[in-house]
Amino acid sequence: MRIFFIWIFLFFSLLSNSQNLFPNTSFESLKQLPCKTALTSEEFNDRVNDWTSPTKGSSDVFHADVDDNTCPWTSTFTRKTKPRTGKAMVGFFTSTSSSGREYLQVKLLSPLEIGKTYEIEFWVSRNGGYNNATNNMGVFFSDEAIGNELKTRLEVTPQINEINIIRDPDTWQKITGRYTATSAAEFITIGNFFSNDNTLMDNPTSAAYYYIDDMSLVEIMECSGLKQFYKLDSINKSICEGDTAKFEIILSNGISPYSIFYSID
Repeated sequence: MRIFFIWIFLFFSLLSNSQNLFPNTSFESLKQLPCKTALTSEEFNDRVNDWTSPTKGSSDVFHADVDDNTCPWTSTFTRKTKPRTGKAMVGFFTSTSSSGREYLQVKLLSPLEIGKTYEIEFWVSRNGGYNNATNNMGVFFSDEAIGNELKTRLEVTPQINEINIIRDPDTWQKITGRYTATSAAEFITIGNFFSNDNTLMDNPTSAAYYYIDDMSLVEIMECSGLKQFYKLDSINKSICEGDTAKFEIILSNGISPYSIFYSID
């Protein structure tokens, strides 16, 4: 029996022209290729454009063009996980045995608008070289940059937080949430903002390390007559009446005629 596939790629062209407010969304823009994990926050800041480590914790950047045979990666960074897209990704500890934390921080391309709702989406993958897994992958919106001169947690309450433990090693999982702006926030910080006592862990005596890739922050359209338009990757996508959607349809290994169906509920 022969099986044929029809691949349908859908792209929105919304009249609102929602912009991704993150710069360097997949960490592809680097100042230099990394040849080892960062030992200080300054090393991280000197490697990647736009993003910073806001504490003394040393987040890391990884790139597919780096030769693992010549660069001194430690055994826990065997790099089974590849960047979700492109060639680069970053990573940080959400917990260590000494209650350490690492974070990522970025200034948005433009401030949030008070009263408007935004959806953030990014992908994480647990480094299976470490035996711990945690919850509390959080997002904190702020008007100013935050930080400290320590390797411990930032004592703020994230507006968005993943309460489930992210366990699957070396596979990518989407983190998503919505936030209605209460101020003209310009900065986002990502990491675990909770103490060990308030963090779910599989193995508190070990560290938990996560890679992160593909950042998105867009305004959610508010309109009357909102219609569910299609489902892609198990996520419902929406479009407002009067807006437009652009289809690019690629047919592969099929036998004509083709029948393509869609509906607006």
